[in-house]
Amino acid sequence: MRKISTKIAFVLIAVISTSNAGANAATTKATPKPTVKATTKATPKATVAALPPIMVDPTTIKTLTITSKDTVVFTVADTAGWDALVSNQKVLSFDAGGSKGGATFNPSVKALKAGTSWVVLKKWDKLVSAIKITVL
Repeated sequence: MRKISTKIAFVLIAVISTSNAGANAATTKATPKPTVKATTKATPKATVAALPPIMVDPTTIKTLTITSKDTVVFTVADTAGWDALVSNQKVLSFDAGGSKGGATFNPSVKALKAGTSWVVLKKWDKLVSAIKITVL
């Protein structure tokens, strides 16, 4: 076997190491880091929180006290054919419910301001209930 000088051996090792490092660098590409841009978020405007409706059976209730932000929904099996007479329309507003836009809604009254009003509920012109509602 031939002897290789120590200097030549070190040079060969350095060349082989460098060429391997270059090959590894070529195969493992550095992935660029995603850039993060600062965005300004719109601050939400203060809104009044919606209260859940008060659900009542119109055949069992005779009097009710609510606040001026409340809605009273009448729990009924069939939503078609409802009507109501409201004695004080400045205090309560009636919505007959029914099918609207593919959804079904129960009849309801919404409090408009403080006061007292009677709601006389009818289904297909037959008396169902008379409810005295006081709005605080």
